[in-house]
Amino acid sequence: MNKLIIKDLPKEVSEEILYELLNQVSSSFSIKLNNSICKITYSSEQECNYVYNVLNNIKLYNKHITIYKVKMINEIVILLQNIYKEINEIDVYKVCGNDCLVRIVREDGKSKRICFITCYDKKEGERILKLSFKHLGENVIVVYANNK
Repeated sequence: MNKLIIKDLPKEVSEEILYELLNQVSSSFSIKLNNSICKITYSSEQECNYVYNVLNNIKLYNKHITIYKVKMINEIVILLQNIYKEINEIDVYKVCGNDCLVRIVREDGKSKRICFITCYDKKEGERILKLSFKHLGENVIVVYANNK
């Protein structure tokens, strides 16, 4: 699926503002805004993942926006624990690449030192499990978060 959903957008956000924001990181997409929910469709999975990883958790009108990716049936989720509090999605994304989604768990804007990496291909998931995440934290634990 090449679709993203943004929920609970600030009231000030219009379709034009979202278009301007998304156009900074991508060029082929369509937007549907209904109240505070925005649905975005991309022409490719890779482009969709890139936008998700770059824009997720940015501030818009003093409110962090959370982007959700429409789930696929065969997705593999990998869990990283004990990452440094300073680590953000882009730091992890640089290690993993374009074929995955990265989400750091936060509470009140602060990292809980847990990261989920979603892969849509078994080989990609296995490749990521073999990567070294030493620079992201001390004693980083890397495990499957769901059944393979």
